[in-house]
Amino acid sequence: MQAVAGLHVATVLKTGIDEAALVAAARKVGVQVHALGCYYARRPVKRGLLFGYGAIEEKEIPEGLSRLRGALRAIDTSL
Repeated sequence: MQAVAGLHVATVLKTGIDEAALVAAARKVGVQVHALGCYYARRPVKRGLLFGYGAIEEKEIPEGLSRLRGALRAIDTSL
């Protein structure tokens, strides 16, 4: 069953991970995420990801997370 309402999750990145590079790498593998930092109104800005999961099938979530993990490892080989 596909939800029609928007559901979002925010996550903060480990220090040193390039937020913009991760967003770009994730999009290259078909995962649409947004940079969390641009939504901060106050300083200091926390770097992270904002992604929605309300408009996809539940069975597609594990594949999306696997792709996101691969994108993260592509930009930070220490992971």
